Parts: sequence; structure tokens; C-alpha cells
Amino acid sequence: MLYAHQQKIIDDNPKKCGIFHGTGSGKTTVAWLLSRGKTLIIAPKTQRDDKNWEREMKRLEITRDYKIISKEEFRRDWKILGKFDTVICDEAHRLLGVQPSMRKAGSMWLPKASQLFDSFYSFIRLTSPSRLYLVTATPTRSPMAVWGAATLLGAQW
Repeated sequence: MLYAHQQKIIDDNPKKCGIFHGTGSGKTTVAWLLSRGKTLIIAPKTQRDDKNWEREMKRLEITRDYKIISKEEFRRDWKILGKFDTVICDEAHRLLGVQPSMRKAGSMWLPKASQLFDSFYSFIRLTSPSRLYLVTATPTRSPMAVWGAATLLGAQW
């Protein structure tokens, strides 16, 4: 049985969103239920190794073609991962390592970002997954983190 806040997200059926709820509020459940097709989950090593995502999928009786990798593996291998229908970034606040300063990229000025952010942004632009979910209980450490999340989800600020 889903909590009301979980059911609302499922009923709205967003294809790209931040699932920013408190610890223990069912973010993993919501992300699994919204996912479709071939799914990539990028998680911290500890979460990958403790098999939380697999346990939740089994509990929900969900069958997906999925791959779970650590953020370190993703940063190293993003160019060779291929196409996924759904991409889920767990503990996304670690991805949103955008610094409050600027750098020049060609003729544009962009915020400085971590290698992980740059890799994820490039991967999303290259593969265009139809569904994207940023999952975390602590989404914002700075205004630049808000910009980072919005940029990944498709906002053009």
C-alpha cells in the first residue's frame, strides 16, 4: 500500500522529476513504479552492494531489464553504457556538485560542475532517456544545486 504522497506522484505519472522526500518515505518505491523498459540505476557503492533496489523490486513484484552501477563506475563508463528508457540517480544530491562560480564553455558561461555532474549531463544529452528520476532526501545545498537539478530535468535557465 502506498502513502498518499507516493500515490499522487504515480497518478501524475511524470516522465522526468526529482523525487525529493524524507528518509524512509518510499522514494525507491516511487522510482521503481514510475520506471519503464530498460532501466539504469546510478547509486552509491554501498547501496549498490546492499541490494536495496533489488529487494524493493522483488517486494513490489516488478520485472525490469535493469542495471545498477555505482557513481564511480558511471563517471568512468558513461560513454559505453548505451541507451536506457529510464535513468534513476539515487542519492542525487551527490550528483548535484555544482560550484557557485562560472566557467566558459565555447561562447557560453556555465556554472562549474563536478566530473560526475558533467558526465551525467553529457549522458542524458547523448542518450535522451524517456524517463529520468533524481532521487534524494536532501536535494538542495545551494542555489546552484537547484540550477543543476533543473538543468538535468530539462529546464533552460
